[in-house]
Amino acid sequence: MKRRRGFRSLGSPAAVALAGLVFGVAVPAAAPSVRAEEAGEGTARPSRPQAADPAPGTFYWDTADLRIVLDLGGGAPVIEVRGPDGAADAERGGLLSACHAVGRTRTFFDDREGRAIEMLDVDLGELLDCAHSRGLLDEGRGLDDETGGGLVLYLDVEGPSAQEAGRYGVRVFNGARIASSVTGAPLVRGLTVVTNQALYVRGDYNSIDKRPATLLADSLNILSNAWNDAAPVGGPADRPAAATTINAAFLAGAGRVAGLEREGRDGGLRNFPRFHENWSGTTLTYRGSFGHLGGPLHAESAW
Repeated sequence: MKRRRGFRSLGSPAAVALAGLVFGVAVPAAAPSVRAEEAGEGTARPSRPQAADPAPGTFYWDTADLRIVLDLGGGAPVIEVRGPDGAADAERGGLLSACHAVGRTRTFFDDREGRAIEMLDVDLGELLDCAHSRGLLDEGRGLDDETGGGLVLYLDVEGPSAQEAGRYGVRVFNGARIASSVTGAPLVRGLTVVTNQALYVRGDYNSIDKRPATLLADSLNILSNAWNDAAPVGGPADRPAAATTINAAFLAGAGRVAGLEREGRDGGLRNFPRFHENWSGTTLTYRGSFGHLGGPLHAESAW
C-alpha cells in the first residue's frame, strides 16, 4: 500500500530558503544547460535523458572520470569500477573495495514508491579520499580534472529490474565538503554526480567551502540530516526532519501528480525534489538551479 497522503500535508519543508537561484551558476560544463541563454554559457550541453544512459557512447558515461556500478544481475552482487568501454576493471574494483567508500543496502524504504529500494550507498568524502590515494580515476586524471568542466562521477545499479520503476537507487552522503581530506590532495574544481536511477541525497551537501556542483538523475530525493533507515516505517509524519543545506544544481525528472495527468501537469517546483520526512517547522536551505528533464523513468508514484 502506497502512503501518499502524508506528502500533501507533511512532506515538504515549512520553509525553503532559495538563495542565488540563477541558472548555470553552479553547473559544471559537463552538465546540460536547460536555459543556456540565461546561464551565459558558451555551449549548451545535451539535456535529453538518453545522455545519462549507462552505456559507452552516451554523453555522461564517456565524460565520467569514474564509473561505479552495483551489478545485481550475475549471481552474487558485486560493486565494480567500469572503464569507458563498459568492461569491469578488476584492479580498480579491488582498490575500491578496500576503501569502504561504497556499499549495497536494502534497508531503505521509499514510502512514496511503497517499497524497499536496493541501493548503491556512496560515502562521498571517503570516495574522494580513495580516488586520490589509490588512483581510482581514469588514467591520467586527478581530483582537479577539468576536461568535463570538473570531476564527473557516474553511479549506477544494474540488475533484472533495472528498467522497472521504484526498484533501485543511488544514495550519496557525507558530502558537506566536496574535497579529499588526504594531505596534499588537489582541490576539486567542480563535481557532477550522474545516475540514470533515482538519486537520494542524505544530509548537507556542498555546504562547506562550496564548489560548483550538479546532481543529475532520473529523480531527485532529499533526505535530511536526521534521516535514519532504522526509524519506524509509518510515512513522513513519523520521520521528523532536521535543518539541511544543499548547494547544487538539480537536473532530474519531476513526478506526476494524481488527477492531473491528462492536463500534462507535474506539480511544478514543489514536486521537483522529493521529500520523505516531516519538515513542519524545519528549513531546507537550497542554493542552485533546477533543470527539468521530463517525467522520470524509474519513479512512478504520484505526489
